[in-house]
Amino acid sequence: MDVELTVGFMSFEESYVSKVTCRPYESVEAVAASSTPLFKSLNTVWRFQPASAQSPHPAARFPSPAGEPNAPHIVATGTAGPGDARPTLVTLDLSFAFANPVHAAVSATFFGQVSKMMVRAFEERCLHIYGPGKS
Repeated sequence: MDVELTVGFMSFEESYVSKVTCRPYESVEAVAASSTPLFKSLNTVWRFQPASAQSPHPAARFPSPAGEPNAPHIVATGTAGPGDARPTLVTLDLSFAFANPVHAAVSATFFGQVSKMMVRAFEERCLHIYGPGKS
């Protein structure tokens, strides 16, 4: 389905259209339309996999591996399938190129903060919808 999305950080806020494809209990992919003036390219993929039964409480975060500052942020939250209340490993893959050089410069400076904000918003939405889970 085509969906209008909005990105904002500091004083920047832009809307664009993406084609969003959902594969229940597997992934959600959003690809910016080619007519979007904000991005030359933008592809966002959230993937969901069952996590170990020994995973920490759903609200806990896993740190990035040492020496890998750009490693994906990983959280245990939600459910793996219908009626299956076990932890889920969530990964975010994000690739993009801005059309505007100013946006590209700001993005390079704040990418780590923006990606953490995206993951935090996802976690908060999951907690709002599904609750904190079981310890």
